[in-house]
Amino acid sequence: MGLSRRSRSAARWFVIAVATVALSEGQTKTQTTIPWVRNLPNNRAAIIFVHGVMGDELSTWTSGDQYWPSMLTRDPTFNGQNIYVYHYPSPRLSRSFSIDEIAENMRLVLTTDGVLRHSELTFVSHSMGGLVTRAFILKYRDVVPKVRLLYFFATPTTGSPYAALASIVSRNSQFKQLYPMQSDNYLGPLQSNWLAAHLGLKSYCAYETQSIYGQIIVPL
Repeated sequence: MGLSRRSRSAARWFVIAVATVALSEGQTKTQTTIPWVRNLPNNRAAIIFVHGVMGDELSTWTSGDQYWPSMLTRDPTFNGQNIYVYHYPSPRLSRSFSIDEIAENMRLVLTTDGVLRHSELTFVSHSMGGLVTRAFILKYRDVVPKVRLLYFFATPTTGSPYAALASIVSRNSQFKQLYPMQSDNYLGPLQSNWLAAHLGLKSYCAYETQSIYGQIIVPL
């Protein structure tokens, strides 16, 4: 079935938006050491940053010349906390891992890099990174006693209508897993399993208040 004129227009809007983001991210520079921003042997706690769809470990957490993870090292509030920035591939147009595959990779990477040796873990997750974090915790519940806090920034818990537009022009399967939540798509079982687990974790969610092309996107 062919796309309507409205759908084609929306798809073009998405491509333009992606190109704009790509250009702005390419102009961002910062000095830091990734994935460990701070890794002191005596620290018992770790803060883990998890970027979202189409993001990466650098541009997602950078504003101007300021890098969020590095800013924490200058705030005495976070003394005693090591800081780690997790990365996974999320290309704009080509194929990539599914959310569950990323969760498995997260377990491997965090174990190999010694992140899970800490007795306290805090996750700061942006966009789809929040879904990855939930999938990771549901798969590997041995980490639950260590989780101090989950902070989700603009995580589409019930999906996003823009994901359907993105999947028109991209082969990245992650977009299809962000479709608005139904019982037969990825987010339905993820959310029901998360609620049924009764993990008792503290979680907080924040969202942008500035409009994007005249629209304000609020995750649910």
